[in-house]
Amino acid sequence: MVAQGRWSLLANGIEPVVTLYEWDLPQKLQDLGGWTSLQTAEYFANFARLAFRLFGDRVKTWITISEPFNICEISYGQLSAPPLINSPGVGDYLCGKTVLIAHSKAYHIYDKEFRKRQKGKIGIVLDTFWPEPKTNRTEDIKAVDRVLQMRLGWFANPIFSKDGDYPEIMKKTIENRSVLENFAHSRLPPFTQTEIKDLKGSSDFFGLNHYYTSYFENLEHPIGESSFIKDAGISSSDFENSYGPKNRTVPWGFYRLLHWVANKYNNPLVYITEIGYHDDGRTDDTDRIVFHAKFLKALLHAIKEGCNVQRYTVWTFIDMFAWTLGYSYV
Repeated sequence: MVAQGRWSLLANGIEPVVTLYEWDLPQKLQDLGGWTSLQTAEYFANFARLAFRLFGDRVKTWITISEPFNICEISYGQLSAPPLINSPGVGDYLCGKTVLIAHSKAYHIYDKEFRKRQKGKIGIVLDTFWPEPKTNRTEDIKAVDRVLQMRLGWFANPIFSKDGDYPEIMKKTIENRSVLENFAHSRLPPFTQTEIKDLKGSSDFFGLNHYYTSYFENLEHPIGESSFIKDAGISSSDFENSYGPKNRTVPWGFYRLLHWVANKYNNPLVYITEIGYHDDGRTDDTDRIVFHAKFLKALLHAIKEGCNVQRYTVWTFIDMFAWTLGYSYV
């Protein structure tokens, strides 16, 4: 492919979809505070403008940032991936605001400076499980709605909702717990009215990554150390141990998630940007075949019922070796 030229993807009828950021912040910027520093949003905006200028004549689908929840919560709140900053309930929320503002800046740069000439699309990619209540108790049903709003809605609401800003339940819950924890103000950094306005509608599509369904129950955590899990009021064991095969092939969870997004955010254009199944490395991967057959059937049902989904991108058979455990992962 390389011998055929620098842009052999296009020569072979393959459309490039470029992600500007997914877990590759230069160390020098991390040393300055990383995604907890609003200055990082300015650096990202400059980087995005350069990418549009150099490659926008050939790239027609841009992703600003992939999986902001993981970038912020896994790295700043749970110590599960680099840069391993131990700041749950504070650093993760600072990161979230910076990432959203960075996305907004990149979107508006493309929209104002490049879209008319390059005629492409630009959006953000969000990831989530489908949460299902562990019991039919009212508190568990409320808990799964709360965790979905605080996980997916944390980043979707400012962009895709009618009013913008964080979900109300997220703002109220974190503010209430912050007051009880003797913080001077909410640990969730607020947006200015200008930032809210700039974020609303700042995506041409709703990029969605989905892998599994998990069961949750309400759990009222005592006031003390802060964290997203405690703010969300859910059982942490369910949150942390949801990656086994038994949680993977749940097509009805995918179906319900698509309808939730459609109902919550006025049926946006959805691209399934990652979906897949991990196994134990066998070449006879029947489980993977069954997974995609069932999920594509669920997707077809959702589309027939009005969900505006246009793409379904299968995740690679080789995962990122730079993930939580690097090359030691087996």
